Amino acid sequence: MHITLEKLEDIQRSAIINSAGLTFSDFRKQLKPKYFTVWRDICFGYVMLSITALVAILAQGQTMTVQIIIGTVCAGVFGYFLAYLQLFFHEAAHYNIAKDRKRNDKLANMFIGALVGQDITVYRPIHLMHHRYLGTIEDTEHSYFDALTLKYIFESMTGIRVLKVLSSREKVMKTKEQTQQRKLSNVNAQLLIGAVLNASIVLGAILMSWYILAISWTVGMLVVFPFFGAVRQLLEHRGENARKDQDYSVVPHGEVNRMFGDGMLASTLGAAGFNRHLLHHWEPAISYTCFKELENYLMDTQVASFVKSRQTSYISTFLSLFGK
Repeated sequence: MHITLEKLEDIQRSAIINSAGLTFSDFRKQLKPKYFTVWRDICFGYVMLSITALVAILAQGQTMTVQIIIGTVCAGVFGYFLAYLQLFFHEAAHYNIAKDRKRNDKLANMFIGALVGQDITVYRPIHLMHHRYLGTIEDTEHSYFDALTLKYIFESMTGIRVLKVLSSREKVMKTKEQTQQRKLSNVNAQLLIGAVLNASIVLGAILMSWYILAISWTVGMLVVFPFFGAVRQLLEHRGENARKDQDYSVVPHGEVNRMFGDGMLASTLGAAGFNRHLLHHWEPAISYTCFKELENYLMDTQVASFVKSRQTSYISTFLSLFGK
């Protein structure tokens, strides 16, 4: 029997049962993180960055027109897959990229955080508050408070929105009580590592006369990557009836989560389980490597109609929210 829900949290987990009589509690025990899958997916991101870098290098001897076209495409691919890899930092915030928690954090900082200058121990408390306060004025990850307009896109591609996000997080870290003994800040050793790493990539490319690589990496990192990060989160959480003239830092926006499917776009723009964001916010501790199993189970229970009602795509959501 299917039931009407406003959100998945409205039904007790103990009440969920599938057609075979399997309760959610018993099903939940079967779900274990698949670490090989996690690192296969992370490696895929690095392979795509490497292939793109090779293409940019090989384009160096082509005509100016070809160089401009290839450089533009490479910048887009660099930014897209930097955003893709960044999503696994989120998975690490939930301790799901390695079985040992200390190893989880070291690997996250080494293979993901170093690319963008983030420290997992700084990001984690901010993100967990996002789970706690989603849809309220206290949400710590609130790009969806603003309407998807040309202004929003412009700010996302010029660094303005990045500065807003970092400023907001600094304020949160100063005003919210933290469990860590040390003071948390975005200005830390990982930020320096990220700056040195990216500067080395660009300067190294220039020294090798790989100018297309240097320019496309810079544009990808500073323009394209922030754009995809900001827009993706808005598409996950902004409500269909949200108003662009409403200040959601004063008035609660309300909790919204979506499911985006398994297509190539959904699986890369929404990597690490973001394409099933509804399930992640319902059960944050479950590894994204188990989300397909979880979705299949829920589609055989009384909450199937609700899950189906939240299924959409990134493109259709973009089109429905743009300008509103």
